[in-house]
Amino acid sequence: MLETLSAAGLSPNNEQGLFEQLVRCSDELAAMGIFNCLISNGAWLFAYASTKLHTLTRRAPFTTATLADDDLTLDFSQLTTPDDVVTIVSTAPLTTNEHWRALEPGEALLLNAGEVIRQHRGR
Repeated sequence: MLETLSAAGLSPNNEQGLFEQLVRCSDELAAMGIFNCLISNGAWLFAYASTKLHTLTRRAPFTTATLADDDLTLDFSQLTTPDDVVTIVSTAPLTTNEHWRALEPGEALLLNAGEVIRQHRGR
């Protein structure tokens, strides 16, 4: 994938071009088998689902969340500021009292500062 990105000659600042190239590479890899991935350059996060990824965005007003695998509830209003936006991407929902969205096969997201800034709907 990195060789393909390098060969494309795209500027590291070309967000749209990089997203489109990452989607193309991911589609090709998914055609060969299961390919779910998260790739980050430290500023943005690329997520691609061929089978199973879920996403959840939290923003103010923050509330509590109950973990799916433990009898623990966290109060995110005590851990965040009103300006925070947090998006979580995982293979399965991590909490039981929040609405997680399953990504469709072939769906890709590009996130920056917790917000989805680009989306590709797959197959």
